[in-house]
Amino acid sequence: MSNTPFGYQDKILLTRVQVTDLLHLAARRGVAPDKLLSGTAIFQSDLHKPQHRIHSSAWLKFIQQCQQLPSPELPFLTASALLQNTEIPLCSLLQHAGNLQQALKYLLYFRHQLAPYLFVRLQQHPGHLSIELRPAIGLGAQQQFVCEIWLSLILQLIKQQLGSTAGCKVYLRWPAPKTATAYQALWPAEVFYQQDCTAIQIDKGCWLQRFKNAEPVQFNRALQNCRQQNLLLAKQPGVLEFAWRKLSKSLPVLLKQEQLAQEFGISVSALKRLLQQHQSSYSQLLDEVRNQLALSLLNQQDLSNRQLALRLGYSDEHNFRRAFKRWTGAIPSAFRLLS
Repeated sequence: MSNTPFGYQDKILLTRVQVTDLLHLAARRGVAPDKLLSGTAIFQSDLHKPQHRIHSSAWLKFIQQCQQLPSPELPFLTASALLQNTEIPLCSLLQHAGNLQQALKYLLYFRHQLAPYLFVRLQQHPGHLSIELRPAIGLGAQQQFVCEIWLSLILQLIKQQLGSTAGCKVYLRWPAPKTATAYQALWPAEVFYQQDCTAIQIDKGCWLQRFKNAEPVQFNRALQNCRQQNLLLAKQPGVLEFAWRKLSKSLPVLLKQEQLAQEFGISVSALKRLLQQHQSSYSQLLDEVRNQLALSLLNQQDLSNRQLALRLGYSDEHNFRRAFKRWTGAIPSAFRLLS
């Protein structure tokens, strides 16, 4: 993986991935492609070039215009179209994997070929696996749309191959929409709104069940194609992902803003401008890193407030308790009883 973080102007997505599928779905609703491509720097002639790549800024502009369509089910339909698109090596690989464990392993490893603008945090629990989605770059109002595509793809894969999504739960950071009933029909799983993170929880009982379409020969062929695709689409952490990982890795020692700027190879003022472009800041990222690590530690280990404060780089447990109440609305002891 390249250590250089990508931003809005890096060519990181194949034009034919998702753009073509979304245009076809919009066309069925009577929306001309030109309307959605206007101002994006994506041209219809590009759609026929197998290896043509676009900037993430162009992709986000395109998504913004798709969001204006009166079709709340569009992210779910996009995920379905992607999953059935045999021209995308990663989607072909998912279709022919032996089981969910194998499919998820490669989906997360090659995820930059479908969703480089997201990064993933895995959390192992005794009975389930949690896959948390975070923005790798500033996604703004498009974050909900792209997360819905990714979550829908995982759920539809499980439903298609195992026949049921029993044991799956979806956690969303945003409030329940007016179309929440439609969501329930499209996502055959428990959905919880206004949560601390955007994630999908999958029972481990699903992991090793054999997939209906498991086919080793086709799987290995798709795997080889995915590896070839890596030569074109290098794995790079996004700006926010790079900063998050550096801050997280340094704990319990706090990585100061000056030190983070050095990791980027830029000045402090340039770092501030860069993070601002991606709708974030040093203090906001550090707070989010501590927040998520605290919740993870509380769910997985029996630690005292003092131990938690030390793990998160706080000078004393009083500061940690104040921060925790700001994050969750509860003190750590109350949170332990609820979880």
